[in-house]
Amino acid sequence: MLGQAKVTVLDELANGEHYAERHLIDLVMRDGAVAHREVYVFAQRDAHGRFVRIEEATIAVSHEQDSLMDELQ
Repeated sequence: MLGQAKVTVLDELANGEHYAERHLIDLVMRDGAVAHREVYVFAQRDAHGRFVRIEEATIAVSHEQDSLMDELQ
């Protein structure tokens, strides 16, 4: 079971009907296990700004990769 979650948005871009976003998720389970994920979101919005299509790609990253990405920003 999930004990704690932290979401950090790294990039966000909107251009007309197109939307893209990248974020990190840090998960801490109640048993102490830790997981880090990098998530890429690509979407399309209608004329009212509502999402009509969302695609998401998620990759597991190590804590060392998270630290390196923080240094690069």
